[in-house]
Amino acid sequence: MKFVADFILKSETVTYEWRKCIISYMKKCLSEANGGKYFDTYYSPGQSKPFTLSVNFSSPVYKKDKIVVDDKNFKLYVSTPDSKTGFVLFSSIVAQKSKEFPLPMENSMAMINIRQLPEKTITGNRILVKMQAPLCIRKHYPDTNKDWYYSVKNEDAFRIEAKNVIYEQLRAAGFSESDSNVDIIPINAKVAIIRHYGMKLECSLGDFTLEGSPDALDYLSKAGVGSRRSSGFGMFNVMAEE
Repeated sequence: MKFVADFILKSETVTYEWRKCIISYMKKCLSEANGGKYFDTYYSPGQSKPFTLSVNFSSPVYKKDKIVVDDKNFKLYVSTPDSKTGFVLFSSIVAQKSKEFPLPMENSMAMINIRQLPEKTITGNRILVKMQAPLCIRKHYPDTNKDWYYSVKNEDAFRIEAKNVIYEQLRAAGFSESDSNVDIIPINAKVAIIRHYGMKLECSLGDFTLEGSPDALDYLSKAGVGSRRSSGFGMFNVMAEE
């Protein structure tokens, strides 16, 4: 299930840390829907979240310390391969319609419209995709308890680590070992440095091909690909398939 929610802002100034704001908003939606019945399902410590999201600002201008949105509108896209998750998230956001949610820089946002989007089932073994949100590939090193992020700046290392991350993502979703082997190849991609919770994450944007089983590719098209998907990373649009 994929849907888009339209928001209106009080002012045109938005923080670069908008992902943190969207996460807080999602938590508020779930904490107030059905008495918070589903909050722990998605936001208990260490809980995996089977959805991805992205934000599309209207005519954004990126300044040194802020984003200026021309007409004070933006769209929030949410996608999930799980119909129950889709229903829970959709209905919890619907319940917040027209309610103001505070943002940094003396701003606020309110949802004014929401609608479900059509989806296509992937049947081929190869798809060309354009990242709708930055592709985040994170590797955790237990011995130092630190994370390292890989981008297309070093394509060889990126392809190895991205394949590993996708493999673990698909295995966790219940796919077989063979179906969890998906190759990702940058076609027209670039490095993107993303500010997130006070960190600068090295990510990638642009066009990629994904090669693997149709079921795995279809799942990734709905769940997003890579790390930190529920924080505004990894959503993509399918441009072509074969």
